[in-house]
Amino acid sequence: MLDFQPDARAYLSKIGALSTDQDGNDVFVGLSAKESQWYAQYVKESFRGTADRELPNQERYFALMDRHEQARQATVEDGEDQLLKSPLFS
Repeated sequence: MLDFQPDARAYLSKIGALSTDQDGNDVFVGLSAKESQWYAQYVKESFRGTADRELPNQERYFALMDRHEQARQATVEDGEDQLLKSPLFS
């Protein structure tokens, strides 16, 4: 499970960054549970200044960040499309 403070979890949920996988695990949208755990730990370590910034880790971080952000944007856009199709905007 991804470990976030309540305010951080609320923010990530509000911006469409979190989801639940088929096993009930909290995940970053577009990432597996294992990838989400690694990504969250790397971000936490980055804020602390303790992240291993060697090339393989940096490349993995950027690849996961890109995949997550693309999936998040697609999710947000889908939600906006659904909102615009609601009777409120007809």
